Amino acid sequence: MLKRLGFPTIGEHRRFVVALAIDAIGSGVWMPFELLFFVRVTDLPLSHIGAAMSAGALFGIPVSMLMGSVVDRFGPKGPLLAGQLIMAATFALSTTVTGVVGVWAVALASAAATSLFWAAFVPLVTEISVPGEREMWFGFLGALRNVGFALGGLGSGVVLTIGTLGAYFGAAWLNAASYLVSFIMLLGLVVSPRSARSPDAPKAPRQIGRVLRDRGFGWFWLSNLGYAMCCIVLNVAIPIYLVTYVGLPGWVAGVAFVINTLLVGLGQGLVVQAMTGRVRAQILHAGWAAFALGFAGLALLPLLSGPVAMITVLIAIVMYTLGELIGGPVLATIAAEAPPEEARGSYSGFFQVSWNVANVVAPALFTWWLERSLMWWGAIAICAIAVVTTQLMKSRLPAARAHVTNAPH
Repeated sequence: MLKRLGFPTIGEHRRFVVALAIDAIGSGVWMPFELLFFVRVTDLPLSHIGAAMSAGALFGIPVSMLMGSVVDRFGPKGPLLAGQLIMAATFALSTTVTGVVGVWAVALASAAATSLFWAAFVPLVTEISVPGEREMWFGFLGALRNVGFALGGLGSGVVLTIGTLGAYFGAAWLNAASYLVSFIMLLGLVVSPRSARSPDAPKAPRQIGRVLRDRGFGWFWLSNLGYAMCCIVLNVAIPIYLVTYVGLPGWVAGVAFVINTLLVGLGQGLVVQAMTGRVRAQILHAGWAAFALGFAGLALLPLLSGPVAMITVLIAIVMYTLGELIGGPVLATIAAEAPPEEARGSYSGFFQVSWNVANVVAPALFTWWLERSLMWWGAIAICAIAVVTTQLMKSRLPAARAHVTNAPH
């Protein structure tokens, strides 16, 4: 079945795959009502809780850089396990939060653990996969997490429908349990000897300096920042735009999410297979074009009505999702293969910083654009800038000039 969908053979890595799926389902239950949870269990105003969440996102930026050097020194498995265990403890203790200190502690601990996880994720996937199949692996794992989030989101809907404090606490415990189960499964994960790094590896400042001086990877980082900003559009801008600015029924925004989830879950492997034989940078250009076409379709909606508007939403979301399907596996594979092996963790930490920055910047920027009817012009401009950074990356990074083979070599 997986092979038919264009995904890799899991084989001996079943524990890793199942652990990530469990993690994603638990997170999917929690994420839709994280802010609402703390509103219910504390007497704090929403602005104070939001400030703590924003501080966590900012805190993740330096932590991601530092955690990358930890991965270089000790290998990816230990930091990944530490991240899962910290997350389990954090969300179990979130049920005891009563004031601002507790909310800030949860936000900062969660940011640190997330940084550990993602700094280790790319190097670990690089270890368990083989050159030539990494687009397949990153595509498969991205689709798996997307489906897990969607399934968890259904559970979140049940919690919100029940609406009691006990239901909210139950969701927090469920999220904590998902991280604990994931931790236990990952304990048995077998990685190759080359993933065990020496404690004598260069320390954080030296490794971080090495990454920041790498101009080719800098252009790659900017390309991935553009991709991250585009991906966040679905959660931050599209629902409020469709309902508030275009005046479409609320269920249309829900349908947009369903279409996106189904296409990512069922179509990611097929899109990766269609990349076979093509240069990675050229594939990314196709992804930016797909994103831009989706944004252009959304920009037209105020001029349309009735069935034409509905069909345009459908086409725009499909094109937008195609951009997501094209860009994700290729960018992750470049992040895995461009760095020198002994500094892969530090490069991965810097790669994660692009997502941290996007999560900090996008909500404020997109709402500002929406209020001034600039949203889709701004989003298309992001795609245009990403085309330029991708071309500059191609001229400096051999990994960006490589062909997608979808076959081991």
